[in-house]
Amino acid sequence: MLNKREAERAEKKKEAERAQEAADRKENNAQQHAILSTLKNIVLAQTKQREADSRRNERQTREKRAREFRKQRSKHWHSVRKWLGFVVNFFTLCFVGLAMWYTRGQMTAAQDQIRILKAEQRGWISIKSTAFNYVKDTKGIPRADATIVFSNTGTSPALKVQFSLCTQVRDTEPTVGLRPDKVCEDEWIGLIGKDGEITRETPDMSQSTLENSLAKTSFETGFHLYVWGEVTYETLAKDGRHFTRICLRNGGNQLGPCSDKDSNDAD
Repeated sequence: MLNKREAERAEKKKEAERAQEAADRKENNAQQHAILSTLKNIVLAQTKQREADSRRNERQTREKRAREFRKQRSKHWHSVRKWLGFVVNFFTLCFVGLAMWYTRGQMTAAQDQIRILKAEQRGWISIKSTAFNYVKDTKGIPRADATIVFSNTGTSPALKVQFSLCTQVRDTEPTVGLRPDKVCEDEWIGLIGKDGEITRETPDMSQSTLENSLAKTSFETGFHLYVWGEVTYETLAKDGRHFTRICLRNGGNQLGPCSDKDSNDAD
């Protein structure tokens, strides 16, 4: 009887131990499941984070590439606009230059026409003829004498005509503007009509000059009778005073031009 009870207690003890082992295994399984679930959640979270990071990195890469593309495109279009602006400015300057050149040409042509019309309609005083002689004045003193015939060859009268002439026997050519004492004279004439003529006789009254004592031609060196100065006048065009500048010296029985080209001029 006693052995039977001990056997039952032993059996119960074994069942309790088995139950305890089963409970322990169940608890271990639960813990392992919890651990696996936690690890799974951690791995899933990390995977999601990596995916999010990857998407963010891809988005940032695309945005960076887009910014670089826009920047490059902006630089490109800036260069294109700059080049186009240069081309436009170049052709604009060319067009403006051509327009100014054409306008200037038209203005020049118009001014030339005006000058031509004025020249055709104004008076022009020029030398028609000259003569040289040895003469004696009223006191019988020998003088070198020059005679110059001026003519208005223009198509209208010459107004307010003034002669400013100098006459002198000298061995050097006078310069333009030279006016020694006692050999120069100013004279107002007034008007010389179209095709009108006026004769000016200008002996050298400052010294006596023996006959045939001067150079025979205007090209020889030595003493000559010089006549120089200018005739000034106005025209109907009312464009200011005009001038005819002269410098002549004896040669034969007439007067020839001085060597200085600027000494014989007209406007």
